[in-house]
Amino acid sequence: MSKLVIAAITGDFDEVKRLVEHGADVNCEDQFEGSPLHIATSSGSLEIVKYLVEHGADVNCENDFEGSLLHSATSGSLEIVKYLLEHGADVNCENHNKGSPLHSAASSGSLEIFKYLVEHGAYVNCKNHRKGSPLHSAASSGSLEIVKYLVEHGADVNCENDFKGSPLHSATLSGSLEIFQYLLEHGADVNCKNDYLGSPLHSAASSGSLEIIKYLVEHGADVNCEKECRGSPLHYAASSGSLEIVKYLVEHGADVNCENHHKGSPLHSATSGSLEIVKYLVEHGADVNCVKGFRGSPLHSATSSGSLEIVEYLVEHGADVNCENAFEGSPLHSATSSGSLEIVKYLVENGADINCKSWWNNIEPVIQNAVEFGLLEMVKYLVEHGAELTNEENLDMPTILFLACEGGNASIVDYLLQHGAIKDVNNWKLKSPLRIACLEGHTDIVQTLVKYNVDIRKEKEPLICGNNEIINILNVELKKSLKHRKKITILKGMDNVNLTK
Repeated sequence: MSKLVIAAITGDFDEVKRLVEHGADVNCEDQFEGSPLHIATSSGSLEIVKYLVEHGADVNCENDFEGSLLHSATSGSLEIVKYLLEHGADVNCENHNKGSPLHSAASSGSLEIFKYLVEHGAYVNCKNHRKGSPLHSAASSGSLEIVKYLVEHGADVNCENDFKGSPLHSATLSGSLEIFQYLLEHGADVNCKNDYLGSPLHSAASSGSLEIIKYLVEHGADVNCEKECRGSPLHYAASSGSLEIVKYLVEHGADVNCENHHKGSPLHSATSGSLEIVKYLVEHGADVNCVKGFRGSPLHSATSSGSLEIVEYLVEHGADVNCENAFEGSPLHSATSSGSLEIVKYLVENGADINCKSWWNNIEPVIQNAVEFGLLEMVKYLVEHGAELTNEENLDMPTILFLACEGGNASIVDYLLQHGAIKDVNNWKLKSPLRIACLEGHTDIVQTLVKYNVDIRKEKEPLICGNNEIINILNVELKKSLKHRKKITILKGMDNVNLTK
């Protein structure tokens, strides 16, 4: 950061003058702050702005973060805006992140500056990929005066943007019912849809504004409007946790069993947190065993979110503890992934199959998740309740012990070996548990395997792929093994001699 930039930040006019008189570059750039002129315009120092411009500062210089000088000036000083325009600043200068100066003025909420820019040629319908139109910016910032001024000067109330949707979508973010009403009264489409945001009702349901939702529904918004990846407004309301909005939508015709490939049913969405919403949906006919797309059943979602209360409620109301899904496996798979031992216990106590394997390949047992995530207490519980430790159905897949060795949890490896895990099982792709422990550098696991007399002579690779400490451990064990074999050979020889006498 240059001395001139620092002087501009502190607003020290005398220091700015002294530095410029001694040859400081008035157009020097700071990566984040921009030029000294950017800083002077942002801080509202007209005196420094004038001095820098009079000494060659570029009124149209741009910075990736700050945009042009006009972008900076719109946050406060009308006098500086006027001065810059009088000295050739481009009123429609575009910045990738900030849009035009009119976008910045709409966001800052200064009607006076906004009017001045429009009166001096700013485009009211200019579009920016990230910001949308100035009407989007004004609607999201909550400035009714600027919204009115824009519409009166020809702004398109249904202007679409990939990320922002329509100005009506933006108005939901500000929560301003007045802006909402004004836009609808001036032709905004109550059911306009956006690939990213859905309809304005989706946005309102997500933001939690019951007033806006009521106003939309009263003016013809479709309560069952579907968004391809996110479901209906009821999905959004159920996710946001507003029972009041959920009730209102259901009372006005929202389908409690509408299904979406990505989101499942509204009941799936509700299981992320609100027991009250779950109860309300079930009481109003929601299917507790609805299985859709990636989400599995509502019980899968509840076990993933870790809410024992919701899991209990669903099971008590008929949820199938052994329902399977191609992507999730069983609810017990989801529970072990989420790490909730309480839920795992509850499911097992209520009939969940502890050896259920993932449907899509019939290979991944429930205990695998507990082992992979290093959950020793869960591993113990599952083994004590009958979880199998062998996986002989497909030798292309890793064994439970192999995964424990790979994960680096020596306590789990020790426990599995105590309870019958096969220590020397080989797999043509993955080799042995010893090999993976060496490859991963898990010295403590190598020691644990050696303690349980793993066959270190079975393959040479562990000696090649291990670190020095591991190599030393294996060499010691190998020497012990060789000495033991020699003793046996000698004893056998002695027995043979005795037999021939």
